[in-house]
Amino acid sequence: LIGQLWLYFTPMYEICYGGALALVFYGLLTSPKIEDDKWKLAMVVCLWFALTSHLENTVVLFYLILFDILERKFIRPLHLPVLIILFIGIGIELLTLSSYELSNLENPFDEDASFLNLFKPDYLLALFKLFLNYYPEILIFNAFSILFLAVKSKWKTLVVFIGANASLILA
Repeated sequence: LIGQLWLYFTPMYEICYGGALALVFYGLLTSPKIEDDKWKLAMVVCLWFALTSHLENTVVLFYLILFDILERKFIRPLHLPVLIILFIGIGIELLTLSSYELSNLENPFDEDASFLNLFKPDYLLALFKLFLNYYPEILIFNAFSILFLAVKSKWKTLVVFIGANASLILA
């Protein structure tokens, strides 16, 4: 849902297109229809295109798979091939980075970027203000999700959810 507002003005916003495919992938992964081979193929196609859309979508896909494993336990014939495809896709992405992507990794936009910022109150306040100004719906969805998981006592899922958010902020 992030960025959908701007897709009309930025048609090359591949992270959003991949994010939409990641949601379709998750829907297929958790669907009872997955027993049918055509739906498995559709799931793999969505996984692959989401993987190759933007490097940050690999984080989203990893956590979606982890959420499904937490919800239904590890289903070897389903989750193992999906995880193998995920890691093959990540490997191919890292081996075939464009010069643009390499320059972004070598020269970060913010020289002070560090995971340690996630423990600094000033940074977290600035981040909160940024989200409040530009992405208030994400704050609302996250608050509802945290509240829902806490009320349902799904503590493992809550920890993974917070970890997913921290990973995406860090990425």
